[in-house]
Amino acid sequence: MAKNWAFQSAGAVATGVNPTVPLPATYSTGSLLVIVAATSRTSYPFTTPSGWSVGLLNGSINTYLSVWYKFAGASESSVSLTNSESTSVAVMLAYSNVLALDVLGLDKNATSSSLLTNNLTTTTANDLVISCFSIRATTSQAITAGSGYTSRVNYAGDANFASFLIGDENTAIAGATTARTATGAVSALWDTFAISFQQNLNTGNFFFMFN
Repeated sequence: MAKNWAFQSAGAVATGVNPTVPLPATYSTGSLLVIVAATSRTSYPFTTPSGWSVGLLNGSINTYLSVWYKFAGASESSVSLTNSESTSVAVMLAYSNVLALDVLGLDKNATSSSLLTNNLTTTTANDLVISCFSIRATTSQAITAGSGYTSRVNYAGDANFASFLIGDENTAIAGATTARTATGAVSALWDTFAISFQQNLNTGNFFFMFN
């Protein structure tokens, strides 16, 4: 069985109070759309935007890492998140030939410069696994991606904004995945999360592309 799913694009990173998350530059009718958001204050958790499903909601008070997903209709628009914290960051990614959610992971959190996700146990071959890493705002916080996945979004925050990195990989065989790592510039509070999706085996459908 071959890998069918594909990364399409990621939109610009939105920041600040109630960030409005723009659509990716390219997506398809039926694409999997994924929003990842994080912030740096414990008083302002996120709420789920209308029409989106929850992957993770406010993982821990470290960064309130949150992940939502949906499948694109013929007409989509930017998404306004509800969060009153100025350090918030959010981004939307798009993937083609994805069928359905497979496995939800668990939030992992700690304080260090070494970030690590929990692993998953996928149920189908060639799952799309998305790994998310977020760090609370500090004076400087670039994130270096680890091995085993492709970095799609890497936003280096500072004292004003949280930092996050989102990467993906294909799991050729169903079963336990490898916990993925990333490295922060300095020790700080962090959250991580992984989620997997089954690919669409029927790739004969015609997709309208939006640019």
